[in-house]
Amino acid sequence: MKVYNHNLQLSAAVAFALVLGLYVYSNDVQAAEVQDFSKINGNIHIASEQRAGDVSTVNGHIRVSADATAREVNTVNGPIELHRGVIIAEAGTVNGSITGQRGVTINGSVCTVNGSIRLQQDSVVHSEVCSVNGGIHLAGTHVKDNVETSYGDVYLSQGTLVEGDIIFNQHKQRWWHRLFSSSRRHPELNIDASSQVNGDIHLYSEVDLQIHDDASVGDIVRHY
Repeated sequence: MKVYNHNLQLSAAVAFALVLGLYVYSNDVQAAEVQDFSKINGNIHIASEQRAGDVSTVNGHIRVSADATAREVNTVNGPIELHRGVIIAEAGTVNGSITGQRGVTINGSVCTVNGSIRLQQDSVVHSEVCSVNGGIHLAGTHVKDNVETSYGDVYLSQGTLVEGDIIFNQHKQRWWHRLFSSSRRHPELNIDASSQVNGDIHLYSEVDLQIHDDASVGDIVRHY
């Protein structure tokens, strides 16, 4: 009986070690599948259903194909394309646009400096959507934080929901802006009848408002 118990305990220990080894090996394989992609000059393409880590380039175009995942996706000079069903942590570019097809999920923020942001139906942004000079076009998109810009137009359509505020920051009036101020048009905020802003609309400079009477929005607060 003692020998049997000893052999049983030994077998159990070996089995546990094998299971533990397979678990560690499985985790190592899964970790190895998540790869960072980084370039100075050149485009980056993340294939459909691929699992990527951080994705970044300085001068190049980033394309994340359908149903792929990634952490941070960033470029300096170039656009970012997020295809259907992509899930990422956040996206940002300086000189370039960010476009998202249907059903994109961004668990953080999506921001540009000089470039537009366009997101389509069933997309979700868990933090803010922000630009400086680029337009923001949200169609059927759920934004769980603020939408913020300085000079860009903002368009909300097809049942877009913004849980936070919409903020148009103060323009820094440089001398050439003042010289040609009569010919410079103001940014535009356009909200269709089906869209909703749970927060307020904060204007730190003049904005042309095109808000449908049936749109649901908070207060319009002028800070100038």
